[in-house]
Amino acid sequence: MALKNDLYDSQTSRFKGDSSMSSLKYVGEPEPESKGAIWLRGTLFVAFLASFMLFLFGRDSKPTVTTDSNGITEVLKNEVFNSTPDSKLLRDMGDWMARMGYQGLTTDELIDLRKKGVTATFTSRIRELGYEPTLEELVQLAQHDVSATFASMMHSLGYKDLKIEDLTRLRIHGVTAHFTSNMHDLGYKNITPDELIQLKDAKVSISMVKRLNKDRVQPATIEELVRYGISNQ
Repeated sequence: MALKNDLYDSQTSRFKGDSSMSSLKYVGEPEPESKGAIWLRGTLFVAFLASFMLFLFGRDSKPTVTTDSNGITEVLKNEVFNSTPDSKLLRDMGDWMARMGYQGLTTDELIDLRKKGVTATFTSRIRELGYEPTLEELVQLAQHDVSATFASMMHSLGYKDLKIEDLTRLRIHGVTAHFTSNMHDLGYKNITPDELIQLKDAKVSISMVKRLNKDRVQPATIEELVRYGISNQ
């Protein structure tokens, strides 16, 4: 009998001081993660993410460089112009601008032109279209988002007599080459710059023109389109 009791005691001795079987743990069962550990892990992740974002956006972006047929290197317009371009870039820009007739530009003037969106590349492309803009007109074009591409496309659409102020006025009123081309495709091939501006001011869209002209033998006049646009605002 004593032997039996000793055997029973040896089997149950590991449970002394704990009467609840639910408190027992199996060997190898992972410890539950504490709130402090979870908070620490989250803090480290946020710190890593913040450091990565600072690294990503704090890097100096390298501008795109191109070389023209005269061997002059020019930095094309990126999302943001470098506020302090290096001396070689300014020297090359000054040389190229001088060849196009803009003599004696100082370093400060070149930096100011670049800040306002004027580069030697932009100037050259505008001049290739037959314009001889002053520095003030170049700034005016750049400030009103008159790109060389816009001017070139308007020329190809037949508007070869547009002056600098005409190009600027078209862009101020929101006229694009895409809108103009679509109007031509819809039958308005002789539409004038002033009529394009009237349509844009009346918020006439290409879809509106198509809707109004649906099932019509003759397309609506510009005046009808303007009235339609105004009545649908």
